Order: sequence, then structure tokens, then C-alpha cells
Amino acid sequence: MSKSPQTPPSLPAHLRPITIDIPTTWTPEQALAVFELLHDLREKIWDRYNYSLQDLLQQQLRSPRRR
Repeated sequence: MSKSPQTPPSLPAHLRPITIDIPTTWTPEQALAVFELLHDLREKIWDRYNYSLQDLLQQQLRSPRRR
């Protein structure tokens, strides 16, 4: 597994990044099962929220990112 970058402890919990480690020990079959699950989940989210997501994506493309 890869190491996660260190997060400054001063950040509130809701602003700390969430990292997901992907095991290097999965079989190809396990990796495919997770891949298919994520694909199905993405499709279901799109089916339910497609117009809202399109609007949000357009808004994000129009407004410059602030950091």
C-alpha cells in the first residue's frame, strides 16, 4: 500500500483529505469486481442526478478555482 501524505493537524476534521489505499494484493478478479461496482454506482448516480450534475459541472467550469 502507498503512504498517505501527512496532513497538518491544525486542519479541522471536515477539511482533511480522505485517502483511499488500494491493496496491492488483490487478484485481477477482485480488482475487476471493485471496478464494476464503481462503474455501476457511477451510472446509478448519473441516472438520478444527471441534470443537477451537469449544471454543477458547468458552474465549476465557468468560475475560476480559488485556493
